[in-house]
Amino acid sequence: FAPHDLERSVKESLARLRLPHVDLVLLHWPNPHVPLEETLGALAHARRMGLTRHIGVSNFTVALIEQAASLSSEPLVCNQVEYHPYLD
Repeated sequence: FAPHDLERSVKESLARLRLPHVDLVLLHWPNPHVPLEETLGALAHARRMGLTRHIGVSNFTVALIEQAASLSSEPLVCNQVEYHPYLD
């Protein structure tokens, strides 16, 4: 989730997919060793570079998504959360 690692990972994924960009890149969960602000900055940078149309998060709590939204310079368009009838 460090900025250079995130950019490299997105570019490698795009190369494997043979796509110029994707519609959405999600941050699954913050890395406690990398400040959330840095990771969100890297996600926003990927969006500004045109590598992804949108950015978002996954499995964030309400408090964490509020913090992320306040730190992100680009809009976070979703918080993907697993929810289905077979999940207790």
